[in-house]
Amino acid sequence: MPCLLVAVGCSSGERSAGPLPTGHYEGPITYQGTELRAILDLREDATGHLEGDLRFPDNQGLGFVASNLRYNAPLLRFERQGQINLSGSTVIEAIREGDFWRGTFTTDSAQAELLLVRRGKADPRPYGTQPLTIRYGSQNMNSTLRLPDDTVRKHTALVLLPDSATDLSQTADLLARQGFATLLTQPTPTAPDSAAGQMAQAALATLRATPGVDTLHVGLWVAGAQAPLALSLAMQGTVKPAFVVIQAVPVSSLAAQQPFRALTRQRVPVLAVYGGNDTALDARESTKRLRSALGGRGATVRLYTNANRNLMLPSGTRADGKWEWTRPAPGYLDELLTWLRARQ
Repeated sequence: MPCLLVAVGCSSGERSAGPLPTGHYEGPITYQGTELRAILDLREDATGHLEGDLRFPDNQGLGFVASNLRYNAPLLRFERQGQINLSGSTVIEAIREGDFWRGTFTTDSAQAELLLVRRGKADPRPYGTQPLTIRYGSQNMNSTLRLPDDTVRKHTALVLLPDSATDLSQTADLLARQGFATLLTQPTPTAPDSAAGQMAQAALATLRATPGVDTLHVGLWVAGAQAPLALSLAMQGTVKPAFVVIQAVPVSSLAAQQPFRALTRQRVPVLAVYGGNDTALDARESTKRLRSALGGRGATVRLYTNANRNLMLPSGTRADGKWEWTRPAPGYLDELLTWLRARQ
């Protein structure tokens, strides 16, 4: 089934012998009679290579930075690479016909038709991207910094610390487009036990020292089973998060509640989000225990009933026979952005 989950991690496009097809392109992606409006911005980067972003105006948060982008006139090809063990790659292949791109949008076992027409110059990407290697303990951690390119002098910022089963690349891109600086790390290892906490401490310190970041408003987003220990160690460090977002964190016992009770005692605002169809944990039990641990004041716990671990609803054919694309859980993005803007 088609899946439009975002993933970031672009590589520069190969340089074609002819002029690059830069521009702002719009049009539909069509599958089983259902259209999804798409926007493709193709630009020439500082090295003379082609870079691109594919976005979906009616499905906020589903766009992605083109990976493995290649243009060999008249053929354009790029991908959305899924994180290992999470989702498959989406591949876009199109032929240039003057101001048009005609081709296919292939994801999983389905193939949709794509037709885009040039509407002018490409929109600039609203943030800059910088790969960073951060030292924690005796290890190196790969990360990606996204800093909004706007007139704001100091940005509210978040470290995003995923586990191997959670994809936060979509979130990092979305928040950077909304004016938040983001530092997305590699997934936390399952061992040693202290690694996630060391990664959180190092990433928080790095982000807080980044020019353009508001040092008083740096938060931590954690996901998965390693999150409680990461939070505990992060709160003991010299650079503590000003607020915390928790995603898909199992809370199955009284002992597992303790790190979150500590957040309440230190009056750290907390947002916790769960997908009801997350098969890796008991989401309902975890939300119940987490609400009890956080005490209600300064904390928000949300369970999105039919969503998966990444807060997405699956694509598929509805009862009326109409195709429905993958999309964020209803209300999730609006509630997330409202909560984060209240931390600014």
